Amino acid sequence: MECVIMPTNKHLPRLFVFLVLSLSAMGSLFLLSLERTKWDVAPFYTLGNHDPGASCHIPPLNDMEEFFQYFERDDGVCNDKVIVGGLGPDGEDNTGGKYVCIDEPFKFRAANCNVLSFGIAKDFSFDDQVETYGCKVLAFDPTNNLPSHQRSPGIQFFNWGLGGFRGLNTIEGWALAKVESYYGILETFGLLETEIDYLKMDIETHELEFFKDIFHNYPQLLNNVKQIGMEIHPTAYSDQDLAFSDFLMEFWAALHRMQCHGFLLADVAPNPVKETFFRWRGKERYCCYEILWINKKYMEEYNNNKSN
Repeated sequence: MECVIMPTNKHLPRLFVFLVLSLSAMGSLFLLSLERTKWDVAPFYTLGNHDPGASCHIPPLNDMEEFFQYFERDDGVCNDKVIVGGLGPDGEDNTGGKYVCIDEPFKFRAANCNVLSFGIAKDFSFDDQVETYGCKVLAFDPTNNLPSHQRSPGIQFFNWGLGGFRGLNTIEGWALAKVESYYGILETFGLLETEIDYLKMDIETHELEFFKDIFHNYPQLLNNVKQIGMEIHPTAYSDQDLAFSDFLMEFWAALHRMQCHGFLLADVAPNPVKETFFRWRGKERYCCYEILWINKKYMEEYNNNKSN
């Protein structure tokens, strides 16, 4: 005879809670899957037809020292740079500023200036200053617990993150937050054919998701971006075999693919926050770097028009 063990009354509340949590988790997974599926209907661009980086030569990374040497270079392509943002209301340094090239082809033009700003935390100093130049700013951050709102006449804030897909993603190691791909954000705001004067990004390692998505799916969207100010976070590595550092290798490839897509290094600076230092072969190194890229297409167009 089959024996069936029924839960006692004292176990029923626990069983009920377990069932509720299980159903909730299943619902979250279903929604996540649904959101990912929705994004599958977006146009897919193959590498061969649209990606000048498809034939990009990525030099082998043989030594950690080569990786650090990349951040000691400067292509010398911008004569006049300024730091925008980074100071709090009382003049304190919030480390949220970005270098901006203000050579003639890259100057912000009032009423014809579009800026995308990803990664705000609680520091809007960059966005506020850019607005004074007459730019329209779309700012995004899912981590600062602020609701989406119109911050000022020229700044709209959205509590979304930038990712490689549309849906939910893990932010800061544990929290689920709404994310949108770069294509999806441009599509949402009607900017797919619009020049982006400045793309600012400080999204704590999620920039690698942006790189993967943009290079693999929508590389042509980089053509309309004049400048990119980005903090990259390849993280601190101890003395280890590079063959096991896939994360680092992915950054190495992304940095070189930016060059293949026509972006030149206008400035590189380490993050000055003391806690991000570590030591490599007796030298003090940094885990994070501020990079300013400019699109050489706009520089060449300006020089050609000037000579005609």
